[in-house]
Amino acid sequence: MTTPHPIESSPALPTISLANLSNPALREEELLRLRETTHTVGFFYLIDHGIPEELALELFAASSEFFSRSTNEKLAISNTHSRHYRG
Repeated sequence: MTTPHPIESSPALPTISLANLSNPALREEELLRLRETTHTVGFFYLIDHGIPEELALELFAASSEFFSRSTNEKLAISNTHSRHYRG
């Protein structure tokens, strides 16, 4: 079983382009879209970020595997057990 690409599985979620944010000619318009999206929808897909799709799919698979574990397994590795945890 393969994990569907997240953009294909949620076409209604807005996209924000990192390339547009980096382009002086498109930056202002993309910043307005980003502001509107974060204030109305609250979530978006960031595209043109340069992360290889294969790596992104590996991360989604690892996340899915982790969250399918029992609550006790997840709590056993909670960051609250770390001496570096600051709340």
